[in-house]
Amino acid sequence: MPSKLLIAIPNYGNNAPGLFLDSMVRLMTHLARKFGPGEIDYMRVGLMYIDIARNMIWDEARKRQTEALLCLDDDMTFTPQTFEAVWNTPGDVVSGLYFQRRQPPTAPCMYQRMPNGHHSAVMAYPKDAVIDVDAVGFGFVLIRKPVIDALEHPFTTKTAKGEDATEGSNDVQEDRFY
Repeated sequence: MPSKLLIAIPNYGNNAPGLFLDSMVRLMTHLARKFGPGEIDYMRVGLMYIDIARNMIWDEARKRQTEALLCLDDDMTFTPQTFEAVWNTPGDVVSGLYFQRRQPPTAPCMYQRMPNGHHSAVMAYPKDAVIDVDAVGFGFVLIRKPVIDALEHPFTTKTAKGEDATEGSNDVQEDRFY
């Protein structure tokens, strides 16, 4: 039986920060109340090359025919309310709001395409609202079955944008994660 949700964490090694673990405990407690037995799967892949780890996770989601894939980065923190907002938002790729790890001011990991084809971080956005953007990172992102089924090995590091930015188009067959 396909799972309703595969929670996946690619990371560089075998350790995870304590604040991330605290977030995971709260999330898993919440999800245990929301989903029935066998409806949630969990996968962590610790590899040096995150694009390879993400593709391994993607392959597993396709193999299991999961309805939704929740990708989490182990350097993020989040709440069950963040999950509920993402889960209840229509769309095939839905990201929670999180920020780049840099000295302030930090930019959110959501981007709009500029007329020149480059992407710029969305710096102004309404509080507690869902907005459409052209690209997001994968720190806290839910991907639904139509996208999982449509793409094979979508992650690569062949661009300077990183392996986890996703850019959409009107035709899901043309979507690529890079």
